[in-house]
Amino acid sequence: MGQERGSVVAALILGLIFFSGCSDDADTDAAGDSPTGGVSGSGGGDGGGASGGMSGAGGMSPMGCADNSECAGRSICDPATSTCLLACVNDDECGVSQRCEGGVCIPRQSCGAESPCPDGQACDCDGYCAVAEGNPCVRDLQCEALDYCDTCLGHCRPRAPQCGRCRDDSACDSRSVCHPIGREGYGHCVRKCQGSCGVVGPGYACEEVRENVSACVPNSRSCDAVLECEEDADCPAGRFCNLRRECQPGCVDDTGCPNGELCQGVRCAPPCMNDDACEGAAVCGEDGRCTIPNGCATSADCAEAQTYCDRATNMCVPGCEVDNDCLDAGLQCVAGNCVERGCSGNYQCGFGEVCNLETSECEMAMGQHCAPDCDPMSMMACGAEGSYCISLQDEDENPQGDFCFEPCAPSPNECPQGYRCTEIQDEMGNPVGNVCVRPCYLNPFN
Repeated sequence: MGQERGSVVAALILGLIFFSGCSDDADTDAAGDSPTGGVSGSGGGDGGGASGGMSGAGGMSPMGCADNSECAGRSICDPATSTCLLACVNDDECGVSQRCEGGVCIPRQSCGAESPCPDGQACDCDGYCAVAEGNPCVRDLQCEALDYCDTCLGHCRPRAPQCGRCRDDSACDSRSVCHPIGREGYGHCVRKCQGSCGVVGPGYACEEVRENVSACVPNSRSCDAVLECEEDADCPAGRFCNLRRECQPGCVDDTGCPNGELCQGVRCAPPCMNDDACEGAAVCGEDGRCTIPNGCATSADCAEAQTYCDRATNMCVPGCEVDNDCLDAGLQCVAGNCVERGCSGNYQCGFGEVCNLETSECEMAMGQHCAPDCDPMSMMACGAEGSYCISLQDEDENPQGDFCFEPCAPSPNECPQGYRCTEIQDEMGNPVGNVCVRPCYLNPFN
């Protein structure tokens, strides 16, 4: 056994990985860029686990709860499981390792050679189980005319429609291309322009998405809501739905209105003369504004804490739309509920810190991140299984010392702020683990 370990150590010492660089601490942020350097070394295990001290970095057990007040950050209480789970609207907000179901992020089942998927599912390119309904295949010719072969799943799948999710162009029809859209940058199929975008409907504009290729991209910059609104209630607080079905910033007071009009809610309107000039249950007040008795025009009319103006009914209701509705600087609005303000991800923390998702507080990461003077020849030089002692080099391949690196935690909080999750390989190019890396020989605050 000892001889076998020695051969692994020798192989790892020869293996190098390189990563792109930066010159100051401003670049060692959540994006994970680090100064150029070579990495070689030996490890304390298979490198696949997240043991070794990433407290609060996304892999902890969910908190038990009875209601939303017992959850922190962007979490809400899932009544089905009585646990605090991350709130979501769609899969894009949950990252690759989770999916959005019932308004909360739930883990996807990981898979691999030793962890097969249940019947009716297959392992996708991200290493998670996905439904495999189509015929087995290895190429497109084995699929129906309107389908393509998803080579990760090994099954035929329908090509994605306009604004449907995709990994590459093969998932789209021949008239479309796969283009990153939305804050998370996931790929979506967008139709190539044919003079205008009228063929795909309103809400799209023709834009160049790659060299010499133009396609119909949502004006809203989101495939979840191509048309931003149908009515004012669809818009964020302080905006209204204009004739182009876009959420337009509204007025704050009368000075923002032209020609003697008054700011009524968030819209400018002429002063009313009588109740007939007002819509619905609204009545004309002495100030010339249409108001609903005991109702509201904006959330500013709701004096009670943790209430907001429901613009579908123009009545104050429990909950919130924005942080100001909580009327408490220590609370923030998450998924319509006022919860304790805190972090929701490592990117909100200081250098070397992680976000404890149970408390929504930033704290120093546990483990031996960048601990110096370890022995690369020792399999357990850094203690915990999955950690590695790695010899660092600068961009000129000058030795900079031996340091400990801890394994990455689950997405999306893989590494402490200032580190990035990096796969390390042996000299044969075989992956041996994923660790949180930074150039430990540089002072991040200089």
